[in-house]
Amino acid sequence: MALNLPLKKPLKESSILKDKPDSDDDFLKAIDLFRSQREKLGISLEELSNKTKISRNVLIGIENGWEK
Repeated sequence: MALNLPLKKPLKESSILKDKPDSDDDFLKAIDLFRSQREKLGISLEELSNKTKISRNVLIGIENGWEK
């Protein structure tokens, strides 16, 4: 049985790049939303780490606005 999956657009044509936040303000709003929703749901960083398989240190970095 063949799967008929739609082909992905090349990354440069993807809407991902077009929707990328342009300002630091948007970036900070996204981080704040991430943290506030986690706290609103009562999920600890440890629990989120276990459920998502993302290390606790990476989640802490996300919440603190860590950049490469």
